[in-house]
Amino acid sequence: MSIKILRLPAKLEDYHFTSVPALIDPADGRAVDALTVPDFAFDLKILPVDEFIDPAVPIAAPDLNTRFFGAVETFTKDLQKYTSRRIGRFFVVDQERTTVTITASKCKKLNGTHVTGSLLDHEQIHWNIFFLVVRTMAKDLASSKEVSDSSLQTKANAMVRSRLVDANGTNSTLQALYDLQSNHNKNVALQNVWSTWTVLSLLDPNARFIGPYAL
Repeated sequence: MSIKILRLPAKLEDYHFTSVPALIDPADGRAVDALTVPDFAFDLKILPVDEFIDPAVPIAAPDLNTRFFGAVETFTKDLQKYTSRRIGRFFVVDQERTTVTITASKCKKLNGTHVTGSLLDHEQIHWNIFFLVVRTMAKDLASSKEVSDSSLQTKANAMVRSRLVDANGTNSTLQALYDLQSNHNKNVALQNVWSTWTVLSLLDPNARFIGPYAL
């Protein structure tokens, strides 16, 4: 079981990009023909879970046919003590109902530009990088356990900021690095390297790196 991530769409096409009269990449201030800016909605559901906080070897039940009432009485007292000190309540992500939805509503292209061929390939890698960062974040969040629902919500908010939103966060850093190395689709060799990295990471559901870079 894992947090559901919806990519709408999984593969970008020209019609997913809205035409605008001018387009500047905010990361480096360069004029570009297309800009992939994934939008997302994070619907977090939290679930309280009762757990044993001090696991121990269960106490064996006494022989009910025993003639010694004292043995049964001792067992009953030990069992009460054993159970009362083990139960605790924690809060985890409800993985069946929590979703992250990624949409292309903010993707843009310069007027007259057709996002096809190598340009579309370049933008698809941007799209895939974002998905991979979201997927890694979702796995980390799914394994989280907190003592209150508010602390889990706070942790989730911090993950979203540091991984997806912040200018110096994981996604922004990887996107800028990709554009720098591929020279905005002009360095074909490094563009192909990043393409291979993203495909390999997409194929591995447990991937935590894209090439040499942490997701």
